[in-house]
Amino acid sequence: MIDTITEEEEEEGGFPFQEVFSTGDSFLLQLIKSLLENEEIPYLVIGEDFLGLLGGAVPFQTEAKILVPENSVAIVKNILEKGDFEE
Repeated sequence: MIDTITEEEEEEGGFPFQEVFSTGDSFLLQLIKSLLENEEIPYLVIGEDFLGLLGGAVPFQTEAKILVPENSVAIVKNILEKGDFEE
């Protein structure tokens, strides 16, 4: 997970992120986050807190989205393919 942005990244305007996966399954989300952390790939998750609050008790599906820096997209897609993860 990204904790800080370096001064160089801040001066360059940060770095763009791209969505690589989305899921409504909180367990699958945790698994993918663990894989990314193990590979030391920075990521952002959008919608995770909302997904956790619902806990499956609400009749509609919501999704959390996983975003990674553009320079890591190919690596992450390769990891997801090897793990046979489907969106």
